[in-house]
Amino acid sequence: MNYDRAIKTVRALRGMSQQDLAHRMQVDEAFVSRLGKSGNPPSGRTLERVASALDVPMYLLILLASEQHELGSMSTQQAEALGKQLLSLLLATEAPAARKSKRRSVR
Repeated sequence: MNYDRAIKTVRALRGMSQQDLAHRMQVDEAFVSRLGKSGNPPSGRTLERVASALDVPMYLLILLASEQHELGSMSTQQAEALGKQLLSLLLATEAPAARKSKRRSVR
């Protein structure tokens, strides 16, 4: 599992920096920087907090973190198709914080 890649992918799609994620999780930036690195997977509770701060379901982070060999009988083509569908879903849904920010700037 590559949680570092999954978190970076969603952060990038959300336009969120490490500092933004750290602020939303109420942790320091160094903690966010270490997430999923050095072979230490985050705990279930930490994944829940990350997913909540990124406004995505936890299962999506787990799926995005999966390596090809961890996907069982799913072919590379199926994994790529699923990845494209997930990407379009993430791009189509806006994080609540971004919606609130837009509403405030309109008022």
